[in-house]
Amino acid sequence: PRLGERVAVLSCLPGQTLRLAVARVCHVARRVDGQLPAFEIDVAAPLGAPVLDPEGRVLGVVAAPSGAAGELPGHSVVLPAGSFQPLLAAVDRPLVELRDRAPVYRCPACDEPFDVEGDRCLGCGRLLPHAFAPAPARAGVERVIRQGLSALGIIANRARVGPRTWRIAQRPFPAAETATQVDVEIDEAGRLLTLRAPVVGLPAANHEPFYRFLLTMNDQTTGEFRVSITGDEVSVSCVASLEGFSDHDAALLIDGLVQMADEYRRTLAETFEAAPRFESAGR
Repeated sequence: PRLGERVAVLSCLPGQTLRLAVARVCHVARRVDGQLPAFEIDVAAPLGAPVLDPEGRVLGVVAAPSGAAGELPGHSVVLPAGSFQPLLAAVDRPLVELRDRAPVYRCPACDEPFDVEGDRCLGCGRLLPHAFAPAPARAGVERVIRQGLSALGIIANRARVGPRTWRIAQRPFPAAETATQVDVEIDEAGRLLTLRAPVVGLPAANHEPFYRFLLTMNDQTTGEFRVSITGDEVSVSCVASLEGFSDHDAALLIDGLVQMADEYRRTLAETFEAAPRFESAGR
């Protein structure tokens, strides 16, 4: 890019459609060993937004948001596409070759390759390292949980942390910078599903109005979701009956819990200066 050259910035902000902004290159540093360092454009753009030249070619991606150290207010620092070429060269191959380069998981007992989604080795029948002993009484509901997590793009066996517990990290919307930890648990009989997600820590002051506000939130909340306090942490949780439950219901419930946790987190942080928590302390 040249100084003063017109460029386009593509971005998709939360809750908005794809946006196109026109900008100009306002600062270009001197090349070092033939490599173009980061340059700047005269608009504030979201982190990771691609920057295109007039012919639609990608010049780079926004690497620093407006207001970062060493950047003028309202400007954005762009990392040139050439910086990524050595990294992308390793995967610039036909799809068949990339599939052959995928990691191979092997059974520790017979060294037979296995699929990470499986519970047992197909060669010797041994429970795989990530698996837990199956319970016939919970087989149906476990399958519902696996399929529900799969609908969210999560492999259940990778997220499983106990015989009846899964721990996942889910974002309230695709462009969110942070993900909320959600503990998914079914009871021993396989009849109840419990979801829990951290929201904020207790504020340093104004405890009485804070507790009153939480009670009001619970009174106004509809459905299964509730706000609770465990130790010094505020969390949102729900308990749902698994009778007649489907994988679609599980995915919707998890997604709804994450979105509610995000909304409550922002509200409590802005109102009471409570520190946001995305993972449960001590877990």
